[in-house]
Amino acid sequence: MSAADPSNSFQNISFLKSETPLHVNSLRVVGSGNTRASFLNSITSGIFGATTVQQVVESVQDAANKLRRHDIFSNIEVVLDTAKETTDAIDVVLKLEEKGRTVVKTNAEIADNEANVNGNFVLRNLFGGAETLGTSVEFGNRNKAAFKTYLSTPVNASPDAKLVAHVSGRFRDNTSIASYEEFNRNAGVAFKAISKFGFHELGYDATWRDTIAQSTASSIVKDQAGQSLKTAITGSFVRDRRDNATLPTRGHYISFHHELAGIATKSDTSYFKKEVAVQIHQRLLQPVVAESGKTVAPLVLSGGFRAGLIASLDKKEPHISDRFILGGPTSIRGFKLGGIGPRDGDDAAGGEAYWAAGLSAVAAVPGMMDKPIKAHAFVNAGNLIKWSTGTSYSKTKDALLLNPRISYGVGLIFHHPAARVEANFCFPVQFSGGDLEQAGFQAGFGINFL
Repeated sequence: MSAADPSNSFQNISFLKSETPLHVNSLRVVGSGNTRASFLNSITSGIFGATTVQQVVESVQDAANKLRRHDIFSNIEVVLDTAKETTDAIDVVLKLEEKGRTVVKTNAEIADNEANVNGNFVLRNLFGGAETLGTSVEFGNRNKAAFKTYLSTPVNASPDAKLVAHVSGRFRDNTSIASYEEFNRNAGVAFKAISKFGFHELGYDATWRDTIAQSTASSIVKDQAGQSLKTAITGSFVRDRRDNATLPTRGHYISFHHELAGIATKSDTSYFKKEVAVQIHQRLLQPVVAESGKTVAPLVLSGGFRAGLIASLDKKEPHISDRFILGGPTSIRGFKLGGIGPRDGDDAAGGEAYWAAGLSAVAAVPGMMDKPIKAHAFVNAGNLIKWSTGTSYSKTKDALLLNPRISYGVGLIFHHPAARVEANFCFPVQFSGGDLEQAGFQAGFGINFL
């Protein structure tokens, strides 16, 4: 019996009422050769505080589920037996089967118009307390080469809270947006936790970056070329209640990201950055059963909104890599990647304030109800501007709402579990003179589309 369903072990006490006095006389763990006793004691200590049948059942189930969620056991079995010494107590036996300590795997990752192939080597349960040591190498169309090594450990043996230390390096090609490449070396620590509200993360990072301008680069890129150091405290919150990450049919998604850069005197940049994203998805028609027996939502209405602001804390402008960009098949369709907002020559200069919104209707294709192909119609709008600290709210609002970029279109969606691919025909109907609009056919792939 696995930890996901430990209730079958309680049949021999199921005839007792939930409030009947009962406690655990002893607990024995079998099969924990590589796992520390202190770690297991932290997880199972609550079992001995139970005083009724219901509390015993709940505490044993909770301990088994915590062990399962640490992902270091392939099987967890709970065995209960009546204690010989007393009539109002039971003995508990946890039979554990540990997973292998070494994991080697390769996989492909899809981001917003980015594709990467990586290889991972992981040592699991490193010190016997569900610690993980991992290293990975990555190659892709924009991340030309990258590596990352990390060590994570649970906080107080909890599967919902971890401390993570990491070092990484990355060579990134940004020439699809502006004429430069960048080599980053990063080290940091983070606290990650899961609550009933969502996922939380608080971290500190130091990044040494080398911006390499091409010969055709604009003046803004050349001015910021060379080496620089950024130190920052970051905080994130994500609440994801969608039924599917790549093509949702119902639910909502909310994320907040904050970054305070320049907290160390040697940091070459200093700013406060805030970004928010919201999605809402709703079925407009009741799900139907296709010929294959699969339940399909015939029509779904989706809405999304994103916004961000960077407030400089010194007289320097934020680095070009820290600024927002807007436009492309996963944000404002009908514009090239980074094709909206301030430009310097052929380069997207980015901005300090933006908003973007989208509304789409996704429908099953007649005759292909159970196929991973959908049709959709969409409307996108947004704006990206230069902004400086101290600008009044009214001026900021007017600048963001003045001449918003607007596009609409229709297309097909191919839904794969790892990503979503769109082939659209776009009609940009409002744009500025410096924008790079892309009327007609546009293809894109990623996870979070506006």
